Amino acid sequence: MSYAGTNKGGTEAILAAEELVLTGEEGAPDTAQVLTHLRQSVDRLMGEAALWDPETAARAFVQARGDLPEAVHVLRAHRSTLPRLAV
Repeated sequence: MSYAGTNKGGTEAILAAEELVLTGEEGAPDTAQVLTHLRQSVDRLMGEAALWDPETAARAFVQARGDLPEAVHVLRAHRSTLPRLAV
């Protein structure tokens, strides 16, 4: 048995995806939405990056477009620029 590709809706889906990419990020969440609706992800991000700042973590999450490992990398990079507190 062999695979026979069909064109039922495939072209429409591709054109719709291209239009979505070209129109920009109208539906991109802001940091307030991330803090409200994705609180557990923000908490996990702060734990993984070892930086407790919910607003900055939400910004990193938005910048990484929801990719948690990338957001951790962004937040750790930011943390490395902060001054160290000596006791």
